[in-house]
Amino acid sequence: MKTCAIVAEYNPFHAGHAYHIEETRRRTGAESVVAIMSGSFVQRGEPAILDKWTRARCALAGGADLVLELPHRYACASAERFARGAMAILEGSGIIDGVSYGCESEDEAGIRALADLLAQEPPAFKDALKKALARGLSFPAARQHAAAACLGEARAALLGLPNAILAVEYHKALLQADSRIETLLVPRQGSGYAEASLPREGFPSALALRGALLRSSDPAALLSSLPGRPQGRPVDPARAFPLLQYALRRSSPAALREIEGMAEGLENKLYTAARSEAGFADFLAVVQSRRYPRTRLCRLLVACLLGQTRTETAAIDREGPYVRVLGVRRARTDLLSRLSERSRLPVVTQPRAGELGAGLGLDVRAGDIYALLAHPPAPAGQDFTRGLIVFDG
Repeated sequence: MKTCAIVAEYNPFHAGHAYHIEETRRRTGAESVVAIMSGSFVQRGEPAILDKWTRARCALAGGADLVLELPHRYACASAERFARGAMAILEGSGIIDGVSYGCESEDEAGIRALADLLAQEPPAFKDALKKALARGLSFPAARQHAAAACLGEARAALLGLPNAILAVEYHKALLQADSRIETLLVPRQGSGYAEASLPREGFPSALALRGALLRSSDPAALLSSLPGRPQGRPVDPARAFPLLQYALRRSSPAALREIEGMAEGLENKLYTAARSEAGFADFLAVVQSRRYPRTRLCRLLVACLLGQTRTETAAIDREGPYVRVLGVRRARTDLLSRLSERSRLPVVTQPRAGELGAGLGLDVRAGDIYALLAHPPAPAGQDFTRGLIVFDG
């Protein structure tokens, strides 16, 4: 395996991520490790704790040779869309031989079986899914129930593990694309995905690090302990609520109905809650439901914040993905030449105003909103002014 990729958020990049890169290189013998990373907003529907250039530099300091940006259309989306977009970009880049992913389970056979089941959707699965939904189960719960009916409870339980869910979707996307990209499962080490406390030893979870950074009176000290020693103040997701509230208040239910992901009359509930609730927690309590759990709702709220409509999303999908390069190790700039020669997708190293497609335009808009959340707020248009990172590590 010459070049192996890792799909990540690095929110923030920590020692566990550096271990994953090192272990990927060791197990595959790869000459290069490429990271494709979420940009300004992440899959759970929140702004990233640090900006994408800082996180890309940390990834390069932590062992990655090349860092690409996963466009917002895929990064702040369902696990299926997240994985499908990432695999399409890696496949289209022409330089990737394998994909390495971290997982809570070592049952790669079970992950492959689930991926095949979800890709094929045989009649027995569809029937079980339909019955589970009719009983009022949420879609994730109904899908897990249907998978259990076909593959057994043990394998279906993988669909309840965050990293395993993404692993299944990576395999499914590669199956559906008839891709030759190989896969590698690296067992997750240290704290679990949802562990909110920093451990005394071993690898912390990104969730615990984010909490510690936001609670700390001196976040610079904690940041300096991370790979790459990032600087700057962490972005608190709560800072986005006034902007979201304004976006909802200045809109209308009719306009909100056109937002990507809006359904079931939720636009009325959002519009009303934004005009009355003073805090994000109270706002969520009013609008959250079984059909719209927190993460799905938060992604919808990001779409509202950015004004991302179904029409714009359809235009992005027609346009197709592209390869956005954020940074490269100076010793591996040959990867840029290989990418330029082999990519079947447009390669972007420095966006230019006036030359943006729909997808890149959404990325820039997401970056401009993100800049307002910084301490102090940063100028707009950083996608045009901050150049490619060339890391001398």
